[in-house]
Amino acid sequence: MIVHDAPFNARPRIVILGGGFAGVAVARRLEERLRPGEAEIVLISRENFSVFTPMLPEVTSGALDIRHVVTPVRASCGARVSSSPTSKRSTSTRIPSGFATC
Repeated sequence: MIVHDAPFNARPRIVILGGGFAGVAVARRLEERLRPGEAEIVLISRENFSVFTPMLPEVTSGALDIRHVVTPVRASCGARVSSSPTSKRSTSTRIPSGFATC
């Protein structure tokens, strides 16, 4: 979601909800595609780490240690990361007419 809550000449803020596999991947891809300073990328996640879930069976079998499948989100991407363990934080947006929503 792109949030325009600042004056018109300010850069847009892209808010990504969820720091899981997809959320981190989107933040990293946006960092690659956008020019420096073109937009502010904010990743809001309940946890401050990302788990590489395809490797969890190896952890439970003892073949790998848990530290090999857990990565700090802040180290994974340069986006501003906000850990929110409770639902006290909220964000809102207006969806322009003609845009599809899920």
